[in-house]
Parts: sequence; structure tokens; C-alpha cells
Amino acid sequence: MSGQRSSGTDQGTNYDPPKPLADFSLMSHTGKPLRFSELQGRPVLVFFGFTHCPDICPLTLREWTKVKADLGADAD
Repeated sequence: MSGQRSSGTDQGTNYDPPKPLADFSLMSHTGKPLRFSELQGRPVLVFFGFTHCPDICPLTLREWTKVKADLGADAD
């Protein structure tokens, strides 16, 4: 069985206008809970990557690292 390869095209669903998201809580990188409502008014990216993914996950995270660098201080 061969691994999947990205076609290089966007995948997912775009909603225009965006749909509101119900409040939820996740664990932050500091180990503390973070409520989505605390981020209101700011652009937010939530990425769910598999920690034992040998191929596409590291590539995706590398792309997001580039995006964060391009955004500079606006990414924090």
C-alpha cells in the first residue's frame, strides 16, 4: 500500500460568510486550558496533527512555520 501524496490543491470547505463557532476549551502549549472565547477578535489557527505521522504532518507543520514567520509579530 503506498502512502498518500498531496495534490497541491486546497482541501476543505470555505464558508462565506464564515460560520460562528461555539465556545470550546483546549489545552494550550503551556498545559493550561484556553477558551476559544479568549481569542475573540484575533485570527486563530487550530491545527490537529497526528504526533506519530511520518510523512505529511511534518510537511504541513513546516508550511505553518513559514506562515507564522511571514506574519511576524502579528502571529503572536
